[in-house]
Amino acid sequence: MAVMRWLLPMGLMMLAGCQAVAVAAGRPTGDTKTWKTYRVDVGEHVVQFSIPPGESREFPNYTIPARIDLAGEGMFDEALDGPALLNRVWDYRSSRFVQVDGSLSASISVSRSEQPLDDLEALRRAVEESSRLYAMKMYVEEGRSRPSDTPERFDLVRIGNQDGWRVRYELSGPSYAVRLDQHHYLVVTLDYAGFTKQDWQTDAKAAADSILRSIRIDSR
Repeated sequence: MAVMRWLLPMGLMMLAGCQAVAVAAGRPTGDTKTWKTYRVDVGEHVVQFSIPPGESREFPNYTIPARIDLAGEGMFDEALDGPALLNRVWDYRSSRFVQVDGSLSASISVSRSEQPLDDLEALRRAVEESSRLYAMKMYVEEGRSRPSDTPERFDLVRIGNQDGWRVRYELSGPSYAVRLDQHHYLVVTLDYAGFTKQDWQTDAKAAADSILRSIRIDSR
């Protein structure tokens, strides 16, 4: 009986240790060896990206689609925002029994442009127009004015195999825009917030950078 009393707490300690190791292994870093690569047919193009395994249990599971039909009815809303290829969140915590210290989120969606996206300046105008339309949409839905989240700065970046924009907004974090075809572009948002542990925030930033570097757009 004394042996059993000793083994029980030891077993619980080993179980908690294993769970902590599993949680720690699930915190994304810049190491992409265990990541999975997805290829999504979007119109006449294939969008490829890689992401870490696992996801937060606090958010609804999002299934990455195999194909998106850009010509489908109702695919874009009043602000010209459209379907998502990716919408995932990863939590950072030492074990499942403690609160989340911070999270990494990643999303990739398609937006539509009413004007041809002939060059980067056209893409910039499309992002500004989408922001304006979104502010109008929120006004109509809520029946009151609210602070607008307008683009403040555009920085040229290389996303995968194409040039695009890093867009800094007035109220929210930055996002990325890259042309998909003559009337569509991808919007990529990567956010890591809520951290008290600096090394975990560094890991989350490294993972976000790796996700961005993994994106490619190719013709089918």
